[in-house]
Amino acid sequence: MYTLNWQPPYDWSWMLGFLAARAVSGVETVADSYYARSLAVGEYRGVVTAIPDIARHTLH
Repeated sequence: MYTLNWQPPYDWSWMLGFLAARAVSGVETVADSYYARSLAVGEYRGVVTAIPDIARHTLH
C-alpha cells in the first residue's frame, strides 16, 4: 500500500462529489469515504482505491 500526503486545506467531500458526478459506470465507484477505479495496463488488470485520512492529511 502507498500513501500520499497533502497540505490542508483540501476539501475531500467536495472532491468526492465532483468525482461522483462524473463517474463512469462500471469503471469508477465513489462512496462517502473512498474513490475506486478499475484499470488495465497491458495484460494486467486491477483496481486503484483512494481512501482519505482527514486527520492525518494522508491518502491511502
